[in-house]
Amino acid sequence: MTTPDLDQTAQIHRLFRDRIQDDAPGAVLAVLSGGESVLEEAYGRADLAQNVPLDGESVLRVGSQSKQFAVYLALQLVRAGNLSLDDAVGAHLAFVPSAWRHVRLRSLAANTSGLRDLLDLMVLGGVNALGPVSRNLERQVIAMSPGVAAEEGADLLYSNSNFLLLTDVVEAASGAPFEELLAHYVTGPLGMADTRLLRRDDEWTPRLASHYRRDGAGGFLRGTSLAALGGEGGLVSTLADMVRWQKHLRAGHLAGDPIIAEMERGAPLATGTPSPYGLGLVRTVHGGITGIGHGGSVVGARSESVRFPAADLGVVLIANREDLPVFALVRQVLDILLRRPSAARLPEQVLAPLRAMGGLWREEGGGRVLELAAEAEGARLTTSMGPAPLVLAEQVEGDADWVAPQMALPPLAVLAQAGEGLHAARWGRPARFVPARPDAPVADPRGRYRARDMALEAQVTGDAGDLRIALVSPYGVCRARLVACDGDLFRAVPDAADLHGRWLTSPWNSAWLFSLWVRPGGCVLNSDQSANLVFDRV
Repeated sequence: MTTPDLDQTAQIHRLFRDRIQDDAPGAVLAVLSGGESVLEEAYGRADLAQNVPLDGESVLRVGSQSKQFAVYLALQLVRAGNLSLDDAVGAHLAFVPSAWRHVRLRSLAANTSGLRDLLDLMVLGGVNALGPVSRNLERQVIAMSPGVAAEEGADLLYSNSNFLLLTDVVEAASGAPFEELLAHYVTGPLGMADTRLLRRDDEWTPRLASHYRRDGAGGFLRGTSLAALGGEGGLVSTLADMVRWQKHLRAGHLAGDPIIAEMERGAPLATGTPSPYGLGLVRTVHGGITGIGHGGSVVGARSESVRFPAADLGVVLIANREDLPVFALVRQVLDILLRRPSAARLPEQVLAPLRAMGGLWREEGGGRVLELAAEAEGARLTTSMGPAPLVLAEQVEGDADWVAPQMALPPLAVLAQAGEGLHAARWGRPARFVPARPDAPVADPRGRYRARDMALEAQVTGDAGDLRIALVSPYGVCRARLVACDGDLFRAVPDAADLHGRWLTSPWNSAWLFSLWVRPGGCVLNSDQSANLVFDRV
């Protein structure tokens, strides 16, 4: 066990205090070494109105870290004989469309089912993801997409739909609610008394912190959502409880517990590339060190909990504000603990071509769009998921200087080569991007369209300089402006000038919602979650 010395501790404190003022929302941090907590700290306020400081017992949303608990419960039920990961989802749930009733539970837990993401479907279907949204409506939204984005096992597509379904399955197979299973298998045995499922933000629990998002003018607004949540993102916990959970995962890893081993192991995708997503746990690489864990993103909160087995280190970070780059900060803490320069900093020979190739890029022979921009000390890539700094893509094989957005599951990795455009790879699938031509003659996209494999229609109206698109589902309407970025390619941006208006369309702040590629007889919609959604002209 290694305890951070005074200099390392000071560096870690400076890292967070440079970003978090004492009177602002903040974060709680724990560093583990040898399975023991060697540093715990809290920065900022749990509640601004009441001036309550954060501490290790503050109850915070952990977002998608909930997924590992949903998988853990499913595997406990497998051990008890209640279900098998080779069961078809349709064997447990009657409401799922016939086209994907055969999808196995293992594919749900591994994010290889090919099912479209619930949040993305809500945005496209005009359902306000901030709610109020019932669990039953969420099921209906998932079922409005009888088609899939990819064949089962072919691709890694991160999808909250998978874990809503898995939550329903464990409840159906056990005959018990998720909360009861969580208490029986996890929180009771491990003493995680403050970890529970908080389904909506109008519920409360003792010592619950408020959660915050930026107001666009330097201040903060309460981040609240009335959409029902389950094992895909609904858990709240404390720093103390999440330290207990990480100790449990480490002990299971060292003891060879079959459940923990199965959660950590990623199966090969159809390309032969190993998936970085196991069953509820993600494998990342930073500066040659493999991390195993999961992050979380929910309205007003961000979190990250990762073990680095080779160094026998772990970091838990939970923030009650959504503007804190928790994934990057955890890796910066690791670099400090290993006494090395930042492994996220790109070498000059990698940065030079990226700086020279800034601008908007489109997929050659396809409809995806990305934007590359140089920064003072690096480069940034923006996709429909939003912007992220670029770091070396250490999970791409070969000696070339591939880079990728700094996140657990980047939408793609890119290789900048002067004169050859941007080469791209997504889990072993190659692509090439060429400069977009915003001044090219613009195709006329106006008209009505119908999606081939989803209950969704589109109508494009307006004049050449002011085009609008309305996506109409049985549950609502998504409205956006279409901005040309090439002759036959448009980006759809929220059709609202104010922050709250944009949040009615999409709960996250992204540069664009999706791209629209105009084709003979129809169009193709692309986002990072919904690839190649084909519409036919009516």
